[in-house]
Amino acid sequence: IDELNRYLGRMVDVITEHGGTVDKFIGDCVMAVFGSPVSRGIELEARQAVRCSVAMRKALADLNQDWTEQGHQPLNCGIGLASGQAVVGHIGSPQHMDFTVIGDTVNLASRLESLTRELRTPILMDEQTARLAGAEIATDNLGDKAIKGMDRCQVYRPKLSL
Repeated sequence: IDELNRYLGRMVDVITEHGGTVDKFIGDCVMAVFGSPVSRGIELEARQAVRCSVAMRKALADLNQDWTEQGHQPLNCGIGLASGQAVVGHIGSPQHMDFTVIGDTVNLASRLESLTRELRTPILMDEQTARLAGAEIATDNLGDKAIKGMDRCQVYRPKLSL
């Protein structure tokens, strides 16, 4: 549990450094949002989300080096990024409410994260995120992919050094 907490703590630090907001932990998954509660502009939020994902992978590589030297198993994580509309607010019941984000965009990001294992690439994003990130962040188009329970979509990965 110490390794998990160290991993989650480092990921939260990286997300915060890039202007993201941690929504929740789901096991060893960190769900983060860019542009909520206050947006700096959708293009900047997309660029920061991509830069953050690359920084998260670098931070994980550093943690894994330490853990390997200590004889522990390394961790791996995939990152899915999607841009679009979402419902943001207190959601739940009168007995238990959480401030969270829900919607198709959130579901797409989750499906893209799952697809990272199949495509053997650590970071995937939808076409809208790639377009919004613009010329400042080069991407590779991996083509049209089936997304479980959703329409097919063009899938991209950042060319930034991982």
